[in-house]
This record gives sequence, structure tokens and C-alpha cells, in this order.
Amino acid sequence: MQLPISVRPGGADPLQQQIVRQIATLIENGMLKAGDALPATRELSAQLGVARNTVVLAYQALGREGFVETFGRTGTRVGSILPRAYLNAKKRVYRPAEVPERVPEPTHLEQWRNSSLYDPSRNHLLLDFRVGRPDRTLFPHRVWKRLVEQRLHGAPLALTEYGDPLGLRELRSAIAEHVRITRGILCSPDQVLIVGGVQEGLNLVSRLLLQPGSAVVVENPTYASAAAVLSSYGANLIGCEVTEEGLSPRVLPRAGARLAYVTPSHQFPLGPTMSLENRIALLEWARRTGSFVVEDDYDGDFRYQGSPLMALAALDRSERVIYLATFSKSLGAGLRLGYAIVPPSLVPKARMVKDLFDHGHSWLEQAVLADFLRSGAFEAQLRRIRMVYLERRDGLIAGLKRRFPDVSVMGVEGGMHLTWYLPRTAPPAQTLQRELLSKGVGIYSLVDGPALMLQPFDGWDRVVLVGYPCLDRAKTEEALDHIAQALAVT
Repeated sequence: MQLPISVRPGGADPLQQQIVRQIATLIENGMLKAGDALPATRELSAQLGVARNTVVLAYQALGREGFVETFGRTGTRVGSILPRAYLNAKKRVYRPAEVPERVPEPTHLEQWRNSSLYDPSRNHLLLDFRVGRPDRTLFPHRVWKRLVEQRLHGAPLALTEYGDPLGLRELRSAIAEHVRITRGILCSPDQVLIVGGVQEGLNLVSRLLLQPGSAVVVENPTYASAAAVLSSYGANLIGCEVTEEGLSPRVLPRAGARLAYVTPSHQFPLGPTMSLENRIALLEWARRTGSFVVEDDYDGDFRYQGSPLMALAALDRSERVIYLATFSKSLGAGLRLGYAIVPPSLVPKARMVKDLFDHGHSWLEQAVLADFLRSGAFEAQLRRIRMVYLERRDGLIAGLKRRFPDVSVMGVEGGMHLTWYLPRTAPPAQTLQRELLSKGVGIYSLVDGPALMLQPFDGWDRVVLVGYPCLDRAKTEEALDHIAQALAVT
């Protein structure tokens, strides 16, 4: 341990006194607290370049004043009871002239203060339909632990050296193989970039393609965190209508948009799947206008009804689609691992931008995930959780229909949440959300969920977002009873 102090030989004060004064100041300012260990006398003398006896005498002086205590073999520590003179000392008060001028915050970021997904209170609700959260009990602990232990054998070089900023090639190859089979995307490992989730992928794309004032098409409503990233780079967002077939191509601007951000597999937040006709129209628009399309396939691993449509990136013949996906929903957000697949023409510049961001991600997590994918364990994990989530989705829908025979839901074909349109006789979604919160039940309106509405649309205040992976059948029934009671009272 080293202390942030220094001495000046030949100064006005003896070396011993300089040490005493500086250590006492560290204690008075709270940088050293009661019980904290001080460096051994030999260690501190070497750090300061003074005789050991000088440090010994300084510690003895601090002890006499009550600042430190000596505990034999355990060394010297900050005293548990500080000197009375210190306790009675007046704290320094800054006068107006001394108060530093406050640095103004960037005004363009003010509107995105609440876009963070981190919520320290999220575990306080026992019956929480929070959107986008996987069931933590389904994480493959045993397999993951075994793969970690295998990779740690003979790993010193990989743990101490910088890796490829694009990511571990083993993992990028495994991902390229995975998306070829599951999403129809033909790409080389060189087009795959490992990112810390979709959020970093969007930052990378924004830095790569956007300039202040760039027009960006987004679905209305859209994912709030994505809108926050795009806007933070100076983009002007153009909200386009979402129908039961996804983003409506008839409302796309004729020209001038730099890119379009879409969630075609399971539109966030409303839930519809973009039809093949709309996908082809969107790609033709991108080709004709020279725009890029960012395809966010945030929960595309979960499909319950019918076969998934081919990804936009699989249909793209003009190299206009950038594909983003994450392992946050299938494994867990704490891993902070996702990937971007960029057209070959963007790979060199994407590499430069990625290197500017972080010089790459943790080798161990990448290596373990590569093994997890290549061994078939990931596909087995997906089959397992799909069955669990499908059962919970079916239980939720059945429970809603029993209590509300005319229930209207959207986005049930896949994903991890559905959209419930409250009856017109019901109170607004925000009002119902506040009422249920007091009963320990979490449902989420468009305004209070992780979504952003650029323009109001018919029925927006009746939209409730309901995530189902974390509640089993019994808890779902209990939560629905509370909801039915709240709606009966109103």
C-alpha cells in the first residue's frame, strides 16, 4: 500500500514533521478512516526515500496525538477514536468566491436521463411483468462453470495480451455459423464484431455513419435507449407508423435519411413481426436512397408460432443492412456480449471505430461463449428456455382471456413480452400501473416502460407491456387477480 504523500528534503520543516502533518491531513479529510492500515515503516521509508527511523518517529508522534494505534504484528492503523481537538474542529466552509463555477451539462442529453435499463428497485416487486428480463434461474451454471475452468488452463497469454478489437475470432466464427443456420445470414467472421450488447453496437454504428443533423428513421413507438444513442450523435429522428405488419414502408421519406433503425422480428415495443412484403420494400427503399438499415434482432431467438422470416440482413443484396443481436436475452445482460454484422465495405472503418471504443472485450467470456456455441450447448439452452417461456406465455394469455373475454393482445408470436390493449372502459395505462404498483404488481405503460413515442397514435394510452419469462403460472395468476380487481373497482 502506498500513501499519496511526499516529502521535501531541506524544506522549512523536518522530514518527520512533514510526514506527520500529511498523514494527519489524510485522516482529517476522510481519505484514511478508522481501522485503515498504514504502510509498514520499511515500505513507507522506501516510498519516500527517507531513513526508516524517520518514519518510525513520525508514527510514534501520530500515536501520541491519538491519530494512529500500533497493534504489534498487525502493524499500525488509524485510531478508532480520533483526537478531541479534531472532533471539535470547525469544518471548512466555502465562501461564495471559493465555490467553483458549475460546468454546464450538455443540453442535448437532458431528455435521455431516464433511458437507462438499470433499476436498483427492480427486485422489490414480487409480481413483476418487467419487459426484457430473462429468468435468472435458467442460466446454465453447471455447463458455464465447466467451460470457464477448461479455458483457464493455460490461459496466461490470452489474459495478459490485447486481442483483436473486432473480438475473438473463435467466437466470431461460431456466431457466423449460428446466424447462417438460424437467421439465413451468409457472412464471414471478418464481418462480425463483438460488442457489449446492442447498445454499444448502436454507438458504433452512430459514430461510423452519423453526423449532427443526420436524418434517421425509427419506428413509432420505438426503443427509448436506441433513440437516446442516435439523438446523442445529433440525429434528427423521423418516426414512422407501425402496423400489424411492422414498419409501414409507405411513410418512409423519399430521400435524405442516413439510416433506418428497425426491430423487424418482434417490433419493440408493440410486438408485430414485419411482413416479407414490408421487408422487401424497406430494402428497396434503402437501395434507392443510399440509406443504411440497422436491424435490431434483440429477442429473435424466441419464436413460438410458425417459422421465423429471414432476417433483413439475409435478404439484403445491396450491402445496406447492419445486423445487431445480443446474448442478453438468451443468457443474461450481465455478460455484456452481443454482436454486429456489417457489410464488407464497412469492415475497415468499423474496426477503427471499435478500436477507439475499447480495444476489445474480456477474453475469458468470449472464449467460453465460443465453446458454448460450438459444443451445441447454446442450442440446447435455447430449446429449454423456449419451452419454459412458451408455457408462461400461454398461461398469461389464457389467464387474460378468462378474466377479460374480449382481450386484445399483440406480439404473441415470439419474443419475451406481449402488448395488451386495455378495454376502452378501463383507466389509462399509467393510472393502472400506479394503482398496481402499490399492490406489488409491475405492469408498464408506453410512457413509463423502456419505449419512446415520438407522436401520439390512437390508443397509445391503453397500451400495457407485459413481460412473462420471470413469473411461473401461480405467480401469473396471482398478478392477474390483482389486475382484475383493480379494473373491477374502476
